Amino acid sequence: MATSTLPTLIEQAMEYSYAEEQQHFRNPHYPQGIVYTRGVRYVAEHAGAWWLLDKIATMQIHPSVRTEQLTQMWSLWVTDERTWALICQDGDYHIMWAEGGSYTDFPVGHITFFVQHGCVMLTSEY
Repeated sequence: MATSTLPTLIEQAMEYSYAEEQQHFRNPHYPQGIVYTRGVRYVAEHAGAWWLLDKIATMQIHPSVRTEQLTQMWSLWVTDERTWALICQDGDYHIMWAEGGSYTDFPVGHITFFVQHGCVMLTSEY
């Protein structure tokens, strides 16, 4: 994992996502129809966060997350002590799912991904 701060990582991901034409990526292990953007791929690669993308994608089939809502917000908070909390909210800010853990090497701070029509994207790509 790179040692950059989360704000720097997000800024670099935004620049990366707009450097070329928008492109979507698909992992054959994800539920059908789940894709992610260049910016999300950048974060996953540079923050060692494939686990986060895996969690968002695989939770799309979970009854508490699968919904008629068009938009989901997935927010990850990482503390100075390296503990983490991941919360999924619908477009009306209702919590649909939450999980936490005692350790992650993801950079300290907060990041939000949006899922709309099966596409996982950065806030700036939404």
